[in-house]
Amino acid sequence: MQLLIQAGEQGSGFAKGEYVYRLLNVEPWIDEATGLELADEYIETLTDVAGLGLVYSGLAVHAMDENDYERGWELLRQGWQVTNGQSSMIASIIADYYYEGYAPVTMDAVEVEKWAKLSWQYNVDWFGSSVEELALCNVGDMFQKGLLGQKVDYGKAKLWYERCDYENTGRGAVSLGFMYANGRGVKRSRTNAIYYYKRAIALGQKATAMHNLAIEYFKRKPYNDEQAYYWFNEAASRGVARSILGMADMYRGGIYVERNYGQCYVWASLALKRGLAAAQERVGHCRELLSPKEISKLDDEMLKKHLKIPV
Repeated sequence: MQLLIQAGEQGSGFAKGEYVYRLLNVEPWIDEATGLELADEYIETLTDVAGLGLVYSGLAVHAMDENDYERGWELLRQGWQVTNGQSSMIASIIADYYYEGYAPVTMDAVEVEKWAKLSWQYNVDWFGSSVEELALCNVGDMFQKGLLGQKVDYGKAKLWYERCDYENTGRGAVSLGFMYANGRGVKRSRTNAIYYYKRAIALGQKATAMHNLAIEYFKRKPYNDEQAYYWFNEAASRGVARSILGMADMYRGGIYVERNYGQCYVWASLALKRGLAAAQERVGHCRELLSPKEISKLDDEMLKKHLKIPV
């Protein structure tokens, strides 16, 4: 953190802009008062596009976090003009506005793709933030899932996910893994799916990729029960409801572990507590096989697990 502070105070325009952005929006650096004060100063003194783009982006995201989307939009328009339309961060956030339909704009797939392209084209103030990752992957999602009225186009989806992955962001890798796992516009490849899921984990996109890895080993040949159990457990410990249910199924079926209806009940109850309706059948089945005394003890165990696992 000290290096970031020094860079923000003494470094390049890019470093100053990143410092302001983090002070306003990124834990554990958040210091709103200092961030706003420096933003005012740097708007007057900075001349380079990268620094100014990050300052205006930081202010806009800060306004959005306070649900002041119209103020955020005004800041984005000002920033786009000041940076001569060359800030990838600003373009990314504008793309998000059109994707989500934040006031004063409405959802518009054409605008989303247009601004995401500009974000990818300029790339002058990119520092690996989730905002920039979101813009690229949202376009991929539009084409893969047919969102915002777009026709499904797996080729375009893959292109945008590859752009996202090129920037070493985990969400792009997860999405590419999913495409290879399910043969979406590519030849189904377990090897490629596992590669991208493990890449996503290494890049910090852990929970979703871990669950998807578990599914690869649990439901697709060649099965690997040990790996399925390991990755279900890893994802479950991070609060992924479907992996919590996966743990219940491992114990219910005696897959890699000894069949244990008590543990099946605990894990299924946890999944149900997280809103996964499919867990109800497992809970009901286990209740038929356990005594009231066992269920009472297991309920206590479930609550202890529930407090330890993020929701």
